[in-house]
Amino acid sequence: MKKAILLGDTHGRNIWKQIVEQEPDADRIVFVGDYFDSFDIEGVVQLQNFLDIIEFKKTSDKEVVLLFGNHDYHYMPGFSGMPYSGYQYGIAYQFRDAIEQNLEHLQMAYLFDDVLCSHAGIGMQWVKKHFENTEITDLESVAMLVDTINDHFKFKPGIFEFDGWNPYGDNTSQTPIWIRPGSLLVTNRESKLKELVRQVFGHTHTKSIPEMLKAVNKNAGGRYFMIDVLDDTTGYLICQDGEMLAGEIK
Repeated sequence: MKKAILLGDTHGRNIWKQIVEQEPDADRIVFVGDYFDSFDIEGVVQLQNFLDIIEFKKTSDKEVVLLFGNHDYHYMPGFSGMPYSGYQYGIAYQFRDAIEQNLEHLQMAYLFDDVLCSHAGIGMQWVKKHFENTEITDLESVAMLVDTINDHFKFKPGIFEFDGWNPYGDNTSQTPIWIRPGSLLVTNRESKLKELVRQVFGHTHTKSIPEMLKAVNKNAGGRYFMIDVLDDTTGYLICQDGEMLAGEIK
């Protein structure tokens, strides 16, 4: 079995470099998006960090997966909506250009084994709204859904815009870059997707990976793993031999 390292929202931080260095036997590195919009890191540093991540993907002998987050989305080429919290007006053009030049290295969703990764989580109400003929019956059908989502990211990215009444995205129709954990659990409660995959996502801050793992087993049936912790910890998630483990920079 391969060893995967799953990294939470970076927001311009380069802590990922130490994590990668500490895990030389990892075969797969997954970033869950939100490369931009730090409140305490200069825009030029955020930009360079994003370019460093892109270069890491392009040159690494590992499988490197770069997912897309809501704090990347409002710099998306062609985005015409109102920017949201954290938007970096002074360097927005450079962020947008960097994304446009590297879209081929970015995606919305990723599936390996029975682990489904996205920025905020994939809910079936949103899936049915945009892909009404989708039937989730097995892992192959989940893989087909992931391919469809990634194709739409490239050719119809408007389906990922904020969707719903709650200003924090806490409603069951929200997109994979905005939905909150409570709504994700509700919208997938009776779905086959919940039975087939474990979802890993960032977007909603959690205190630490070890505490999250305890809560997942107690409250979420071992199906939903929140990894947005890098703003105040050096933690990350490890998936090895099918088991979810906590990692921490030593």
